[in-house]
Amino acid sequence: MGTLTFCEIFCDSSFDPKTQKGIAAFSMLIDQNLVVEIHTTELNSKSCGNLEIKAAIWALEEFLVQSKNLILQDNGFVLKLYVDSMTIAKLPARRAKLELNQFLSLRTKQPLSNAEDYQKFFELYDQISRVSSLEIIWIKGHTPKSIRSREEALFSAVDHEARAKLRRLFRATRLNPNSI
Repeated sequence: MGTLTFCEIFCDSSFDPKTQKGIAAFSMLIDQNLVVEIHTTELNSKSCGNLEIKAAIWALEEFLVQSKNLILQDNGFVLKLYVDSMTIAKLPARRAKLELNQFLSLRTKQPLSNAEDYQKFFELYDQISRVSSLEIIWIKGHTPKSIRSREEALFSAVDHEARAKLRRLFRATRLNPNSI
């Protein structure tokens, strides 16, 4: 068993509003050793924002699975989740108000469209925060290649894979329209 001290997750998604299908993608950098594989999955979703939150939930769940056999360094472990969704980046700051209003719209008093996903996200956030420092970092997507930071370059690879996989999905479904 190894000791885990640091992890970065780069998470993005690509969404098709016509079919309400999308691709979620993430990659992990664990203690400076990039797991080169970019993990992807197909998800149904209501919107691009909804897919982004589902992608973040999936990435955090996978982190928990992959880190189960590792020992997280006491009081020093850091997990950074990089996203290009301001909604996700601001969720921790919005949490108290969301919970106070029981995830209901102030105007309509109906549940927020992403209420269940927000609750699941906070459940994972709490679970991870018990053993680590969890930072959610907004990263600008689609920066020019010539000026990308290390983090932007890693994020761009995940973004590219999500978009490419969505294109491949729809190329395959044009050949077989009943598969969507």
